[in-house]
Amino acid sequence: MTNKFPPEILQNIFKELIEYGNKTLEIHKYFYRDLYNCLFVNRYWFSNAIILLWQNTLRKFYKKNILTSKKLITTYILSLSKESKELLYENNIINLKQKSIITLCNYESLLKNLNLTELFTKLIYWILNIEEEEFDMEILETQDINMIIAYHFNDEKSEMKRNLLYKEIFNNFIKNSTNLKFQLKFKNNNFENLFNNNNNNNNINYYSYLENLTIIPFINLENLEFHTNIPDKVFKDLSKLILSVNNIRIKCKHEQDKMIEGLIDFISGLKKINIMKVEYYESYNPEIITKTFNITNNYHIIISSDIYIRSLDFSMTLDKIKGLIILNAGIDSIDIVKSWSKFEFLPFITKLRFLSSTMIGIDLVLYSNIIKKTNGNLIELSISLDNGNFYNEKNLFKNIAKYCLKLKNFELKIKKRTLQYIPLILESCNKLEMINLDIMDDKDITKSLNYIGETLPKNLKNLKYFFIYQNEINWSGKYFNEFLRNCEKSSIKNLLIKYKYKKICENRKEYKRIISKYINRGVLNRYSNIKRKITKSV
Repeated sequence: MTNKFPPEILQNIFKELIEYGNKTLEIHKYFYRDLYNCLFVNRYWFSNAIILLWQNTLRKFYKKNILTSKKLITTYILSLSKESKELLYENNIINLKQKSIITLCNYESLLKNLNLTELFTKLIYWILNIEEEEFDMEILETQDINMIIAYHFNDEKSEMKRNLLYKEIFNNFIKNSTNLKFQLKFKNNNFENLFNNNNNNNNINYYSYLENLTIIPFINLENLEFHTNIPDKVFKDLSKLILSVNNIRIKCKHEQDKMIEGLIDFISGLKKINIMKVEYYESYNPEIITKTFNITNNYHIIISSDIYIRSLDFSMTLDKIKGLIILNAGIDSIDIVKSWSKFEFLPFITKLRFLSSTMIGIDLVLYSNIIKKTNGNLIELSISLDNGNFYNEKNLFKNIAKYCLKLKNFELKIKKRTLQYIPLILESCNKLEMINLDIMDDKDITKSLNYIGETLPKNLKNLKYFFIYQNEINWSGKYFNEFLRNCEKSSIKNLLIKYKYKKICENRKEYKRIISKYINRGVLNRYSNIKRKITKSV
């Protein structure tokens, strides 16, 4: 009889397969191809691989479409107890065959991440499938997800079945799975306008699945995301369910004069919030922050670059605001950009992201003024300079080099010409751990990156990650090798380099050979690779 790997060792090997896929590309089902193959080796391998394959089945970007949701939910139904199946059978939700089938293993016990909203969505799909004679599945597959939900979730018969099924599956997860992490994301409800505006029950019905969560006294949520325009009753229900939240994101999209007392009462009643992100649009209510300053020390403010926000008065909570994110909406006013430097919390933030394009000429001295006011506290900095007319780039990079000495993560979305300023950062910011370059044109970057390699200082001991994306590879293999040789000369060790591209690369094998050589020499991390970036299909 052949010796077997102990389960913990075999599972660690399987985790490496997943980790490798996650680190080298965006997550897609086929990244788990090698792990799927492990299922068919023997029973022992199956029992260990299945644990990892079924731990996160309800994440929002996995098994999204109707037909695959049917297979997933059907499997969870077949795993239910005899009593639950009997109840579903009596209510004409499952058939006699589904009632009698017993699954090979207890799939519900393997789940580690339960996305409560995705479970709701997939149950809508599943209910459509059991009534599929009424619908053309091929047509439904091509429809927008929100449209499907909008037209079908409010049917009373389907709602009764869906809520009963939700309750039984949710109960099964709670009883059999350990250390569950919960996520809850309320989708944008713009599609609710499709209903008769006189029917006030529509909003409430969309959140009816929350009633099925009451079997747990209180839930500690990993992630919670919602808009401020959802009904107050929903927040009252959440107050009875949720004890604390690790990460919460609130999108302020209510009418300016609308009271949001239910929301304020809910978030102020939580025991703890680790990170709170507040996304401001036209509406602004300072109480979202001032009423929660005693339960969190980490706020991130998110604003749209096309909306003028006159003031953000957060009273005594200024030192708890750690991040400012400016979203991509298209800058159309110099006054808006100037107003950002007036935010009183700037001296306290450690994370700053300029993610906006511009429809007008922008002097980057304005960005520099904001960076200066951060008092040298920035640890993370992201800047997009690829879409629009930005000028005075050199001034910006000089100020980053001067005022961001604590910088660890630096992300740039730029055109090739901006690469010439990177050495300014490398010379001063010796605590850098990650550099991410998104190069948004197809010009030859060989000379620019070769220059960066030649000027690498020897004090970048902390540099661990170097990510680069270019639509079409335009970096000479010879000088790619030279760049890595300069990394070696600068005593850089175990650097994770990920080179992504979109168009087919004929010389990919040459780059892989170079990467492999420097992995063997200890310069590069073993997960380093060159990969084609796959665009996710909708």
